[in-house]
Amino acid sequence: MDVLHSVCMCKVPLASLLLVAVLLQLDVVTQVNGATNVRSCPRERKVQEGSVNISSCEKMPCKLKHGSQVNIEWKFTPEEDATSVSNNIFAYVANIPLPWIGQDGLKVCNKIYNEDGVTLANCPLTAGKEYLYKNSFDILRIYPTIPVKVHWALLDQKRKALTCFEIDARITVG
Repeated sequence: MDVLHSVCMCKVPLASLLLVAVLLQLDVVTQVNGATNVRSCPRERKVQEGSVNISSCEKMPCKLKHGSQVNIEWKFTPEEDATSVSNNIFAYVANIPLPWIGQDGLKVCNKIYNEDGVTLANCPLTAGKEYLYKNSFDILRIYPTIPVKVHWALLDQKRKALTCFEIDARITVG
């Protein structure tokens, strides 16, 4: 409760905010045929079914262990050309959206590959063509062990969501 109280008082330690950010990136539910079952974001472009794969998550809420590294692969097809792409990642903690420090707002063209998953696509992206976003991040031991709802979107140069998903997650002790 102290962490939640601190969040409400806007006196959240930087480590806690970083944890929340990581949780946002860890949007994971249940794996089916190698894919993680995630929810499309409300009022955003729907995520393609079976398009997200997050490591270390077997069931909901996704349990992210301190000291581990999480990998994400996310297939998406933009409906419009995109000259740039950035992360929009935040976690709801006690119904308060907190940005993922160090990841939210970052340009991620260097993490986008062609459909083969090997050749770097970079930006600009072409409407109607499938791409693969690949990223990894560490679950630091300083992150609090709290439940969060993670919201993760890839935004174009107009800050319009190319794709977006949400998931319930929890940081756990190794």
